[in-house]
Amino acid sequence: MYGFSNQGSTTTQNVTSVIPAVNGWRNSAAVSGTTGATSQGYNLDQREYNFTRSGTDNISFTLDGSSATPVYNPCFVISNWSTDAPSTLHVNGMPSTNFKQGVIYDTAGIQTLIIYVPMEATAGTTFTIAENQSSATDVLAFSLPEQIDNATIDATNHTVSISVAAGTNVSALTPTIAISTGAAISPASGAVQDFTIPVTYTVTAEDATTSQNWIVTVSEVNDILGLDEETRWSIYPNPVENILHVQTKNSAHVTLIDIQGKRVIREVTGTDMTLELAGLNAGIYILRIVEGDHIHFRRIMKSRSN
Repeated sequence: MYGFSNQGSTTTQNVTSVIPAVNGWRNSAAVSGTTGATSQGYNLDQREYNFTRSGTDNISFTLDGSSATPVYNPCFVISNWSTDAPSTLHVNGMPSTNFKQGVIYDTAGIQTLIIYVPMEATAGTTFTIAENQSSATDVLAFSLPEQIDNATIDATNHTVSISVAAGTNVSALTPTIAISTGAAISPASGAVQDFTIPVTYTVTAEDATTSQNWIVTVSEVNDILGLDEETRWSIYPNPVENILHVQTKNSAHVTLIDIQGKRVIREVTGTDMTLELAGLNAGIYILRIVEGDHIHFRRIMKSRSN
């Protein structure tokens, strides 16, 4: 009998104080609006409401309390539960910690969740019971078929950097992304994306309320550092302290972007360009070079100015 415990044959309480308990047990509030489970009704002998879970969704239902059928210290027994991890309870839409819970197993290994809520109400009361879901929003792995090295995942700044060979069509790449268990990501893993500029991915945790933006930057890298195989451009020094020189064979447009995708130096055009970086914080930046129909990225390391 989960919903009632006999604490002995004597009591010091006034008789009227136990009337709500008697009414609540013998004249139980009806169950309505059940979702995520099938209600099996109220078991008077055990003083418990029985449910059979339908799937993995949250379970929600209302006890139609009134003065004649009060909600008094209800106990819920839910079969076909899927985990022995702690569950969460919301009462009338508000999170509650004032309840006790446990999980039992039958001989077939099927789990049953038992929740006891010490409370009184004489009005309709809605309960929502859910598995305790994760709030993790991590990107665990990021890969491209065209990549030439492993992605760099910065869990502190929530950025991902990955390199592909120069000349790769970065406007149509298909990443494979691993994220926290139970979480969702948008845009989706496996969806074709245009990485000519950094792309923002949003990871939403299993709890469906916690989310985190991640900035993904794809850079084209030549086999020869600083000067590409077609001698189209030269970039030096890198790392750079104050002045970055960009020299191109043909007229080009260059822009400097930080790892959050923000443009920190607006477009400069020419074949022999000088970028002033002294006012920028030390760290990694992305140089975007547009030369005719070609769009390329270079990772620039800005060192601390003396």
